[in-house]
Amino acid sequence: MRITNQALSLLLSAGKSAADYWTAGRTADALDAIDVATRDVTLQSPGTGVLSPQAATHLGHAIGESLNSGVFPERNILPLAARLLASANPAHRMVGPHVLTSLGRTAPRTTDGILQLADLCADSATTSALAIPLVAAISRNPSTAMACLETVTNSKPRRVALMATAHALADRMPTVARRVRDLTIRQAAG
Repeated sequence: MRITNQALSLLLSAGKSAADYWTAGRTADALDAIDVATRDVTLQSPGTGVLSPQAATHLGHAIGESLNSGVFPERNILPLAARLLASANPAHRMVGPHVLTSLGRTAPRTTDGILQLADLCADSATTSALAIPLVAAISRNPSTAMACLETVTNSKPRRVALMATAHALADRMPTVARRVRDLTIRQAAG
């Protein structure tokens, strides 16, 4: 699906509105702003009734970047992402990982917080999609990100997210991918 300029404008506007409502403590309004975009038929994959992956990416990035421009962005981004990742709404779950990408890119020290969200994910596809912000963080600063990941205790969802991350890193950062995979194996054995 191709995102038109008009659709992109709608996604950016909905993302900014959702972020503004969230930081103002208006949780229901923030989720409604997200829902306005996710229910728009022109943003859904044809014949599915579900938000397209491209639209989910743009919407999530718009929300995350807006929240990331404030003071202490992780205080807003992590709770909103948790709400989206745990949602029964598949569109929310698609947007959630992308909300975290901006934070991962700018604050690799938050990889432990991002990884811990795996325990809240409503399904395994959402858990695996946490590789998106984890790869962003690791690509930005492998040393800091890996040090943070090593502090997180073991759980099956966290191992799923780490294995997806290792797989995503395999071609571009093979040494780091091996470190992530080895960490996952150590945690599983531990």
